Amino acid sequence: MIDDATIQRLQELEKAATPGPWTSENYHMEDGFPLPTDEMVSIVETVIRNTANRGDGSPYLNVVGGESKVVCFTLNGPTSPENAALIASMRNALPTLLLEIVRLREELAAAQDEEMHWRSCYSTICDECKAAQDANDKLSDENAHLRAEIAEYQNINSTLWERTETVTKERDEYKSFWESMQ
Repeated sequence: MIDDATIQRLQELEKAATPGPWTSENYHMEDGFPLPTDEMVSIVETVIRNTANRGDGSPYLNVVGGESKVVCFTLNGPTSPENAALIASMRNALPTLLLEIVRLREELAAAQDEEMHWRSCYSTICDECKAAQDANDKLSDENAHLRAEIAEYQNINSTLWERTETVTKERDEYKSFWESMQ
């Protein structure tokens, strides 16, 4: 993972480097040198001549440049044109890539903040649900206790009703008895 210090350093290097866009060109000795400045022509001729004298193969030079300046050369190795194209392409892409990394990190930080917010909300909801469940359990226990008391009172009421009927019957019998005695 690229840390913030590396991103910062790459941004500083990108700002200090020759501004883009950069291009890569492949120059062969026999093609001539349609370069924008005499200094560049001289550099390219010297490098190609030195490479040819070493016997490294067909003398050519891959030049990477920007703003009419030669930025770097890749010589005539088997992947030199690709290396030059990669250097130029990466230089051109670097500002956008760095901005995208920073944007994605900001987006990730915002998403992590939002996740923490929702976790906090979830935790609060869970706490509230637990409290509601505890209250429900307590009410269920109280309800069961009250039902037991009601059942007990119903038994007492039934017993009292039976006793009242018995007493009323006995009273009526005594009343009849007393009335018959008079």
